[in-house]
Amino acid sequence: MQRLFPLLQRTAALWRRTVVVALSVLGACRADPTVDARAAVEATACPFELTDLDAARIRCGYLTAPESHDRPGGRHIRIAFAIMAPSEPDADTSTPFLFLAGGPGATGMPRPFLQHFAPRLAAGRPVVAFDQRGTGYSEPTLCPGRLRQDARISALDLSGEALRALRRTADIACYDSLLAAGIDVTSYSSTAIADDVELLRKALGFEAWIPLGVSHGGALAQRLMWRHPDAVRAAVLLSPSRFDETAWIGIFRAVAANLRSLSGSCAEMVVCPDSLRDLDWRFARTAESLRGGSFSVPVDSSVFGSRRFHVNTSDFTDLIAAMTMSPVELPYVPSVLQAFEESDTSFVAAAISRFLTPPEPREDSGGMGLLVRCADVASSVTRARWAAALEESPMDAELDFYLDACNELPRANQAAHPPISTTPVLILSGRFDDRTPPSYSAGILEDFPNGRQVVFANAAHDIIRLETAECALQLILSFLANPGGTLEDDCATTAPVLYPMSARPEWPRSQG
Repeated sequence: MQRLFPLLQRTAALWRRTVVVALSVLGACRADPTVDARAAVEATACPFELTDLDAARIRCGYLTAPESHDRPGGRHIRIAFAIMAPSEPDADTSTPFLFLAGGPGATGMPRPFLQHFAPRLAAGRPVVAFDQRGTGYSEPTLCPGRLRQDARISALDLSGEALRALRRTADIACYDSLLAAGIDVTSYSSTAIADDVELLRKALGFEAWIPLGVSHGGALAQRLMWRHPDAVRAAVLLSPSRFDETAWIGIFRAVAANLRSLSGSCAEMVVCPDSLRDLDWRFARTAESLRGGSFSVPVDSSVFGSRRFHVNTSDFTDLIAAMTMSPVELPYVPSVLQAFEESDTSFVAAAISRFLTPPEPREDSGGMGLLVRCADVASSVTRARWAAALEESPMDAELDFYLDACNELPRANQAAHPPISTTPVLILSGRFDDRTPPSYSAGILEDFPNGRQVVFANAAHDIIRLETAECALQLILSFLANPGGTLEDDCATTAPVLYPMSARPEWPRSQG
């Protein structure tokens, strides 16, 4: 123990109680015969920059796990994780929070979470964050440059089927490169991630988890509860997805409906100028004007592969959809609509740079996203639902169907829909969420009779940042203190709704 983790011996007593026992890897593996003997964790320096983080409370390491849990003697992979120690002296060190990122394919150790929300969340119990297999600092990463390819494809003067075909070709090339590298592509799914989490729990010596699942991470939390029910004490799902259908079907119509709600909140104002009305109609009109053509603006060629970005209907919808993700950005949608209406290339270029610049390779794995989507979501049912959605919203035909490539790739057997779970569940949703709207998230409660939902009046898809973070933290801690008791949710349900704004934000201008 001292040979493996000398740094831990010099930390505070609280940290020793929380993590030293958790990282007694060899003892845990030998004591529990269900843990693969070759699975182990090692303490390492954190692979990410610790500046501006509460570094004294953070320790990092890697879990070695079988690539295929069905073949534990085969190839192994490494999964990066971080543990933030609690700050309270009487903390519960047996049942940590487990942060489950979305995407699929997004990093599980995002800096904003580690810097702002995790330290507060980790007051009374540890917080464990990790990069899911195939993503971030875990090894191997899968097609980490795939999303940059998409950004460069978006900049081209293409639309409709030609654009979809190019992206489909890029997805298949990614898949072929994984095969050529010897990756077992059938072993990258939500089921495999849930089994990784269980292996990590046993190796670290925790009794159970409290998953905190964000977006697609909410779907992963559901898979974990179904696959390893004894390992989950309770769960918090933030704007969660689910596996029986995809929230991304009919996204054009969903964004339009969201903008209709935003216009509706403007109508509640004492004075609602014309520039803030009919946002859904203006959105649809602008999208139609870009159909079959494009609007060209200057952009950074090192990012987009060209000095000009040709904005078509799909790009425009992606731009507005990216803005509606955040309660901070959503109110500024009118300014972007106005910029398109007035052909203000400078402001549109700034918006493109802000919202369509791809994440860094460590932040999002395009290959992992592809494999998880094809393993967990793609089916003849979702294809049929998309076709039906097009009949109601023909404009969605201009957008990508993000499961397109899955028709041409071998698909692993999908897990059957699981039985009802009695695990206590708290779902936090945003009124202005067009990805997983409150009605969509409420359907998840059909599988969790001991669940409850709180809808934030002032939130979109992103719940745990900025104005809504403090309320979210309060609700999470109150729920865990008494999962079956009364939950005071006024901070969410009676908060002032979001209103559209006439002012333009101060975004950095494009470099050109």
